Amino acid sequence: MLNSLRCRRAVFIFLPRNRRFLSSHLRPLSSEHRLCTIFPFLESMSDDRVPMIQLSSDNAKRAGETATCCKKRHGNASLWSRYLPVAVMVLSTILSTVPAVLTWRNTRYTSPRIYDWAMHQRATVQVVVSILASLLGLLWTWAVCACFNMAMRSFLSETSFPLNTLRFYISISKRTLDWNLPPRLVVLSFIVGTLGVVPTWLWTGSLTPQADVTEILAPRFVAKTGLGSYPFLQVYDPRAAISEFCDEMYQLNGTFSKCPSRQKSGQFVESLASANVAAGRTRNHPKLDNSGYMYENRSYGIGAAVGLQPLPDAGHTEFYDFSETGYLVDTTCALNASSDFTLSGPIMETHNKPGVPRLFWAQGRRPNNDWKADPRTAPGFYPMPGWGPAPDAVVAWSVGSCCNTNNGSAPFILSIAAGTFYSALDKLQCQIHFQPTLFDARVSVKNRTIHVEPQRNIVVSDPEPRGMLREWTLRDLQSLPEVQSTLYVSTIGEALRANAINYMNMTTVDLSGSRNEGIIPAIETSLAAVIDDILLSLAGFALTQPGSWDHDVSVRFAISSIRLGSWRYAYPLFAMNVMALVAIGLVTVHLRMFAESSAFDFTDLFAMAAAASNGTDTQDMAADNADLTQWNGDPKDRMLISTRLYVNQGLKSGRPIALHFRTGARHNSSLS
Repeated sequence: MLNSLRCRRAVFIFLPRNRRFLSSHLRPLSSEHRLCTIFPFLESMSDDRVPMIQLSSDNAKRAGETATCCKKRHGNASLWSRYLPVAVMVLSTILSTVPAVLTWRNTRYTSPRIYDWAMHQRATVQVVVSILASLLGLLWTWAVCACFNMAMRSFLSETSFPLNTLRFYISISKRTLDWNLPPRLVVLSFIVGTLGVVPTWLWTGSLTPQADVTEILAPRFVAKTGLGSYPFLQVYDPRAAISEFCDEMYQLNGTFSKCPSRQKSGQFVESLASANVAAGRTRNHPKLDNSGYMYENRSYGIGAAVGLQPLPDAGHTEFYDFSETGYLVDTTCALNASSDFTLSGPIMETHNKPGVPRLFWAQGRRPNNDWKADPRTAPGFYPMPGWGPAPDAVVAWSVGSCCNTNNGSAPFILSIAAGTFYSALDKLQCQIHFQPTLFDARVSVKNRTIHVEPQRNIVVSDPEPRGMLREWTLRDLQSLPEVQSTLYVSTIGEALRANAINYMNMTTVDLSGSRNEGIIPAIETSLAAVIDDILLSLAGFALTQPGSWDHDVSVRFAISSIRLGSWRYAYPLFAMNVMALVAIGLVTVHLRMFAESSAFDFTDLFAMAAAASNGTDTQDMAADNADLTQWNGDPKDRMLISTRLYVNQGLKSGRPIALHFRTGARHNSSLS
């Protein structure tokens, strides 16, 4: 059979490191025993079309010959090499359950230290994730390739196949791409190789930290509502000075007062001017303290406690939600040509004294006043300064509850009187409605914003049944034009003009001309906005008073957290491991735990080269050495470790030598 094959030009020569050992044990091969194969213990199968190979488990049997000399030519794989791939696959599957279970249980980590590290050290996190994913993905890939290798080693002793097929098996076992394969096998090898890196990709997606939020419930104090709320709002004289009964609290987080128009009149005027914004935009206006929060659209007087209490220690709070009872304020305005509230005067003649302004009376009765009483005793009777003989640049209003009372009884009416510069505002009357409502508030700690939405379909009780909160709100609104009086223009009138411009989306609005009905909705929103601010300020003052904030609500906090990966990667990773484990288990059972797998590894270059030297016909030599056992194909044989390989591609003929015998437990380098 050997004579029918053409010998390769590449000759492998093995020399022990000990030259003396070499000279005493080596002898040349005969010409018919030249190296013509490069596969260990492979009988060359004569085939005219393609070279075929087969690993014989016993002595090569030729036609008409009977093997009588040599023992088994190859040993079985060790238990370690047979069981280890299965164990590694089990380990990989167990590890893959960790991200799957964490995802299924919606596990989050709220530790600020972990969150800061994951969010601020992105480069380091990616390096760590890449290393872990590569190592964990290697478990799956190595286990599958090793099991495939063991299965092929079981079949090699029973099957013959082309050399290209063996090369393809080596490519899969080593997870390499061999471009010398036929195109179809190159494509198949590429697909299998790509499949081997899928676990690493899935592990990367399963381990990459993702920013998320975790919700917790915690109590928070808000201004007390219901019976006994706002006890500091006592009955007062409607005609008392605005400084009377006025208590103030100065703290690091802001100034709080139960007569906020004294300290915050400028902010209130700003609310009058910015109540409306251009279509499609959000009205952002600051919370009236030092918390640094901004309201998105209306505040409705809700959220006074925001920024004034510490957040939970559970982690970084992204946002939180809570519900609070308050008043939904609505205003409706209309022209009342017969309005009794007017500007008159001047009170005294001072025009002969340069630089001295005049005083004009804002006086008259509202429709909800006691008309039997003297108008000069009504709450809306107060002086306003101005230049000239007439109050042209003056805007004043009178607002209060019904019937000269001070207990917050409806209806609540505001009457406006204005000079010629603001004649479009003159004789307007607005009715104010306080509707007890439940509000939902969302506070974004990250963006420092507060968004409040009324729940109009839920019926709630009055947050302050005595009516004193409504009464003090109107009292403070009444004092606003008194505090904001000027000589040259009316800041109240200019603020209402600015908001009308925003509302009608016009470049200018002339309030001194004929009345434009479009300004009435703008005035309504301006009044609602400033009343919201007054309610918010009074609630903030309540939080500074003992006994006014013992009402706590359950607040839903969203804490910044970290979750590992995503279900899009964790579940496929687990499924891929389970499928591979099942497939390996079926193959293992079918092959009886690779019991017939040869110790010889066809992917090991060391073993392949050694077997090339040992692959010649040894019948004659075996007859002379019946007590010797040939090399069993184990790549870990210690004899191979002390052997050197010389490759001479230009050698056409010569005396190659081979190392293939050992006697008992003692290594013997007797060569043919």
